[in-house]
Amino acid sequence: MRSSRVALIGIDGSGKTTVANLLATQTGAVLLTSLRPHMQPHVAFHDLSMALSTASQLADQQGNRRLKLTVLYLQMATLGPVERLLTARFTPAAVIFDRHALLDGAAYLPMLTRNLGPRRTVDDLGLLSRVDRSLITAWADSCLARTDGPANLDELVDHLVVLAALPAGELVRVLGRWLDCELPDVAILLDLDPTEALDRISKRDRGPELHESAGALSQVAIEYPRVLAGIGLPVHRIAVSGRTAQEVCAEAKRSVTWS
Repeated sequence: MRSSRVALIGIDGSGKTTVANLLATQTGAVLLTSLRPHMQPHVAFHDLSMALSTASQLADQQGNRRLKLTVLYLQMATLGPVERLLTARFTPAAVIFDRHALLDGAAYLPMLTRNLGPRRTVDDLGLLSRVDRSLITAWADSCLARTDGPANLDELVDHLVVLAALPAGELVRVLGRWLDCELPDVAILLDLDPTEALDRISKRDRGPELHESAGALSQVAIEYPRVLAGIGLPVHRIAVSGRTAQEVCAEAKRSVTWS
């Protein structure tokens, strides 16, 4: 299977970031960390990405699910411009996405838009620093300009609730337009039981995120195959339970042609 743009996807705790870094090192592909570009050496969108990461942690601390969803959307919206900047700079033969805005967005939205609770997105933004609020507000204005109607972040959440009920193909099409990015050529789905994923998550340095529960991850695990089937994207599924990151990486390397 030949591809130049490969998305590594899977539920939280499935090992995407570790495997993606191994693949990038061993294949020479450019790595794009879709939600947190500040973690990459290329430093595109660094300050905005740091501000959004801080806001995501704040949403976890405050239990604000609407803010969590809003921040995830704004993080996903960085992928398109970051990819264009880096591919123009490096002209890579291959790109690896650690998550992908369209695939993960479509898989996670049905879960994230349920039981949002009463807190508004803006209720906790005032707890951020002035600089972080300014960066996020400016980026939000740019992102809202590409959508079909939301005038502010709370209206954006309401629109995302509606989008989450669309068939997978239509959902991905709308997200592609709103987020201004394209589907990858192929996906590698790291398949892991949610119970084992939660055990891995419990061993991280930081605590679990707001959505990282057995029920939520089980729902996302069901959504991935539905989304992939709905858009007809080539996918290589790798069972990762009981395997080392090196073993998973070796199978991922064999699944596509890195050129």
